[in-house]
Amino acid sequence: MFSLYMAQKEEFQRHGLLVFDEISTCESIAVNSANLTYTGLVDFGEEGEKGKTFSDKANHGLVFMFIPLEDNYAQPVGVASKGPTKGVVLTQLVIKAITTRKSRSVYPWNCM
Repeated sequence: MFSLYMAQKEEFQRHGLLVFDEISTCESIAVNSANLTYTGLVDFGEEGEKGKTFSDKANHGLVFMFIPLEDNYAQPVGVASKGPTKGVVLTQLVIKAITTRKSRSVYPWNCM
């Protein structure tokens, strides 16, 4: 969906900033009855680690956000972790965020 949206933009409208921040959250678990999954467990995305038991409750949230320089929107992507995200994992996620955006013809200039 995002790549279709970006395909309609001029090249100068695809340049922006990649911003990320981590926050501490309360531990809680909820059941998504639509697809019978749990929310509130550790989840680093498709290739990353995922919580399998109730002891893997997430208590930190890491949000990446692409903010274009010449447009008025923001595209957030978030992951959940137990404790602060380790440096190696953070580096892998930043690299993935940059390469994913570039593959969609989006040009992040800077990471903040």
